[in-house]
Amino acid sequence: MAKSKTLTKAIIFITFIVPSLIFAFLYLGTEQVFEDFPYEYHLIQKGDTVFHTYPSFSFQDLDGNILQPEDLKEKICIVSFFSVHDDSMKRTTVLNGNLRRVYDNIEWEKNPPFRFIAVNMGDSLPDILAYEKDLEIDRKHWTIVRGSQEDIYRLATQGFVMDEFARKRPGDPPFTAQTIAFVDKDGYVRRYFVATDLGQERKMQEDLIAILRLVYPEEIERMRLRPQEKS
Repeated sequence: MAKSKTLTKAIIFITFIVPSLIFAFLYLGTEQVFEDFPYEYHLIQKGDTVFHTYPSFSFQDLDGNILQPEDLKEKICIVSFFSVHDDSMKRTTVLNGNLRRVYDNIEWEKNPPFRFIAVNMGDSLPDILAYEKDLEIDRKHWTIVRGSQEDIYRLATQGFVMDEFARKRPGDPPFTAQTIAFVDKDGYVRRYFVATDLGQERKMQEDLIAILRLVYPEEIERMRLRPQEKS
């Protein structure tokens, strides 16, 4: 009888307990690796499930025109924050150089529904105009805007929830953020990129095409990428 009870306990242990222990060991003792579903759009690195979007703001472009959230409807926007003079580590040069490559690789004469919005963090107008001239950008598609520090920080912190602004406040010296926001035609942030990273610059181009295929398929024929130049 004792042998029978012992055998029963052994069977229960092997059947239920051992698999549970193996599962616990594998789950807790190994790194979990998950593949993203192709072209799945994450909203923010911290796993936020709420779409971030534009708060109220009123910026002014270099022609003196007022830019507000309603002016960006039906436009997919790449929004960056930069300072002409915050370039001690070439951050501004690299950021806008990478964005320039994305810009140049798009057939702009087809008038795709994209717009680059570069928010200046507080440089003087003459310095911004000189910098724009050096970039040789088309204001129709790449717009540099200025505004109050309160509006700028509201957009970056309350609207886009960018970590780079977490320890900064309106009135701090102008700086260049490495992160840019990829905003869809409804004003919702679809993805964030570290735009000073060359790999993410290439991914940015892929996602410009992907979002058209998934969300705006009727416009995909209006946008084609030129062949990449060999480095």
